[in-house]
Amino acid sequence: SESENEWESLLKPFDLKQLKKVLNKITPYQLSKFLALPLDVPTSLELFRKASAQKGYCHTFDVYYTLIDKLGAAKEFKALDKLLLQMKEDGIVFRESLFIMIMKHYGRAGLPGQATRLLLDMRKIFSCEPTFKSYSAVLGILVDGNCPKVAVNVFYEMLNKGVSPSVSCFARVIKALCMINEVDSGCSLLRDMTKHGCVPNSIVYQTLIHALSKANRVGDALRLLEE
Repeated sequence: SESENEWESLLKPFDLKQLKKVLNKITPYQLSKFLALPLDVPTSLELFRKASAQKGYCHTFDVYYTLIDKLGAAKEFKALDKLLLQMKEDGIVFRESLFIMIMKHYGRAGLPGQATRLLLDMRKIFSCEPTFKSYSAVLGILVDGNCPKVAVNVFYEMLNKGVSPSVSCFARVIKALCMINEVDSGCSLLRDMTKHGCVPNSIVYQTLIHALSKANRVGDALRLLEE
């Protein structure tokens, strides 16, 4: 019937045999759309390889981004690392958004150390300068992954590199300091925030008030509450 023909036409893009037939004409934009479909990892990698075999074809940043996102969600981190190196060989200009996305996948997979490693590799290997956004992402992953001491080290490394922290960076490192019972250091950072052009928000105060109260320093907590 007519409706069946319509369905057939609609479902053709999901048929791997059909994809293989038309692949000699695929563009990076089309490939990026294909890779965003709910295809499994092996199929996605096959499409990626077959497209790259086309004469005059070059993968774009968007193609890499979409496939790397899929690999990260599937926890295929070895394949992901290979793709990053291939991007470098292909001369693709790296963007910070790609690394932040990968860091978040490491965080969800319970691999805060890998997220920290990637922060270092951004500059050293991939010539992509991390901003406060990357540092904030890693600080959040380290705090959530119960690595507060590493988070503190990463924060001071950020300052040493001349990267201006954001309010979220301060909030996360202050939480890390409170986790290791260094509340006074957290309060000291609170005073330093304005030097970096940051205005403390309610989350920063809440974290410190909670830590001070837990340490039976109610007077100090009340002073912060009043402030």
